[in-house]
Formats: sequence, structure tokens, C-alpha cells
Amino acid sequence: MDIGKILKNGWELFVRDIGPLIVGALIAGVLSVLSLLILAGPLFGGLYLMIVRRIREGRPAEFGDVFACFDRFGTLFLAFWGGGLLILLGLALLVVPGLLLITIWVYMFPLVVDKGLSVGEAMSRSKEMVMKGGFWMHFAALLVVCVLTIVASIVTSGVGNLLTVPFFIAFVVAMYFVALGEGDLVDAAGGTVVPVPAGSAAPVGGLTAPASPSPPSAAAVPVPGAAVPSAADVAAPSDTTAAAPEPAAVSPVHTDSPAVDEHGHLEAHCTQCGATMDASSEFCSICAAEVSGGHGAEFVPPSISKGTGLPGTKGEDSAED
Repeated sequence: MDIGKILKNGWELFVRDIGPLIVGALIAGVLSVLSLLILAGPLFGGLYLMIVRRIREGRPAEFGDVFACFDRFGTLFLAFWGGGLLILLGLALLVVPGLLLITIWVYMFPLVVDKGLSVGEAMSRSKEMVMKGGFWMHFAALLVVCVLTIVASIVTSGVGNLLTVPFFIAFVVAMYFVALGEGDLVDAAGGTVVPVPAGSAAPVGGLTAPASPSPPSAAAVPVPGAAVPSAADVAAPSDTTAAAPEPAAVSPVHTDSPAVDEHGHLEAHCTQCGATMDASSEFCSICAAEVSGGHGAEFVPPSISKGTGLPGTKGEDSAED
């Protein structure tokens, strides 16, 4: 909890509605004295409601708002007299107990006005909020404000109470919203410019400033001397997948010159795997390589002499016959 910031927020809230707050404090003081403090609870509850509405709804305070809490007369009457008497009793005994009670019940009136809680619920919830936010931090904040109001009252011979009382209420309400985790509403209601991220709603009743644009990424910054891509390059994404190379054509395998085996069949050797194969075959039966230059069955090798009479051939002797 930043006491200095809360003091600033309280002062800004007081200044924004200074006219209705001062007049409201004057009305509440006079009528409370005239009614023997019977009307004090709801009248001062109206002053709290002025600040709560300014923060919660962005609604400017009006002079008639000081009477706006008379529909909760009973609750605020008990809050003022019940809590007030216990605090006065603590102050009368040893002072310290009274200061402790003032600290833990500081949010009693705001909770009744803002949340509509009963007196007992408001006291319990106020204590929880104070303990969660730090008891001694709250104690120090209230001590600072009380010292300022007392000094101002002494210097102005009591006339300054018309300023210090509504300022004290504005300070307590600002601290109340900070304790609720809604300090951004206080900043907005006080007139502080609050940056709002794009796409999010602005706080009610406050001034907002657009969020700072994010810096461009390194990829978006042009590099001097670098080639600028054309519109066609940007529109059509480059194909990063390399085309698969076409399989190389398999060259036909040439065989050795055919020869005749012992049975008179034409044979050749595959130069790819060296296997013996029929010279008339187009493919090697071992490696299945294609053979070029194969010879047909009618091929007569030059090594066959005239008149040998080998099966499947015609020699010269038979030709003469």
C-alpha cells in the first residue's frame, strides 16, 4: 500500500467534487448537532456515498446526495453509535485500544454504503481487509491523515474541518478501493490518465490513453542495401521443397560376342554381372539388366566351320546337297 499515492488519490477525489462535499459536510455537521447525533450516521453515510458513486459509476456528486442513505437509516445509526461508542471507550481507557479499533473498522462505513452489509458483517469484513493489507500499514496511513486534519483544524480555529472532514472521507474511500484491488477505478475517477490495452474496456468515469504501440520486429525493419522483394514474391510464397531428381536412365548392358556351347547353343556373358546367358535373350536372368545387341536364333557365329553339321545349323555340304 502506497500511502503517498492514496493521499494524492484522496485529494484528487475531494477536489473534483469539492463544492458538494463541503456543503454536504456543513449540512451533516449542523443537522447532527441539532438532532443530538441521531442523524449523524445516515448523513455521514451520504458523504461516503458521494465518493463511492464517483469511483464506482463516474457520477458527479450532488448536494442532495448527503440525504441519499436515509433508506439505510437503522444500519448506519448502529454503525455510528455502536462502532463509535466502542472506539470512544477504547480511547478513554488507554488510547491504544481505541486506535486499534479505529484501524480495524476503518472500512465499516464504506462496506455498508457500497456493499449493503449489516453492521456485524461490515466490522468482520473490514478487519479481514485490514489484516490482509497489513495492519501497521493501515495504522500508519490513518495516523498521517489524523495528524494532518488536527493540524489544519488548529490552524484554522475549527473552520478547516469543512475541508478536512470530506478529505478524510475521500482518503478512506480511496484506501478502501485499493484494499479491494480496484485501485485503477480510483485513478480513473481522480482524473489520472490510465493507459488501456487495446481491446479492453476503459474504467468508468476516467481518462484513458491508448497503449503504446509495440516496436516492430527485427524481420520488419529493412536492412540498408538488401534486396526488396517484389509484390509477386510477397504474394506467392516460395516453394521451399526441392524437386526430387528424376532417376537416371539405366543404360542397356552390352554382352560379349556370343559363342557356341558344347550342345551347339548360342551363349554370351553379361558384362553387368558376368553370368552366362542365352545370346537371344533381351534381359539377363540373374541381374535383370537389359541387353543391347542381342542376336537372334538364326545367328551363325563365324567360329563354326563349314560342314560341321551341328544341330540347328546348315553347313556348306548340306547346302551343296
